[in-house]
Amino acid sequence: LKLANLFVEYNSSDVEKFQKELVKFCWGLLKTEDTSCKNWAFVVVCRLISTFETPGKIVRRAYNSLLKCHQQEGKELIRLALDLLVPALPKRLEESDLQRIVELTSQMMLEDGISVPQLAHVCRVLVGSPGVFDACRNRVSPAMVNSLQRLGLPASGPLENRALTLDMVELLLRWDGDQSSEAEGKLSSEQADNI
Repeated sequence: LKLANLFVEYNSSDVEKFQKELVKFCWGLLKTEDTSCKNWAFVVVCRLISTFETPGKIVRRAYNSLLKCHQQEGKELIRLALDLLVPALPKRLEESDLQRIVELTSQMMLEDGISVPQLAHVCRVLVGSPGVFDACRNRVSPAMVNSLQRLGLPASGPLENRALTLDMVELLLRWDGDQSSEAEGKLSSEQADNI
């Protein structure tokens, strides 16, 4: 799987004709008990999605599965897979599918039984690729605001979560500034139209 990842990354033109077979092979490994093998399979699938045209169904399933993978073991590989996949979402999904992905993400953040590690995992996805979620910030922002207290305030919480909370606040402030600028721009154009 590591070798397949390197081939796709550095020699994608030769791998393109084997894309379907490689996806099928990796997809079968996603059900294995071996965490390392499973996580590397995710990385290869996401590398393929980011490199080649891929059916939306596979993209959605990969995202849904990765969003639920929040265990400490192998979290760096899951983050790598998400770092490959999330920026490719707007290119690989239609607008309606992308909206469903955003809805799933915000719903997952608001679930009653969501654990703090899983919440931190979902928030890292948002903070890591804010451009993907910019258009849907109005739906995601309330869930992020509700998450701040659970992630950043507990004294026993890991420093990593506190840093994530600061990144979330920075992103929320940026989104608020962008929204204010857009509102001022609309107001200015309306005033110009009235003159």
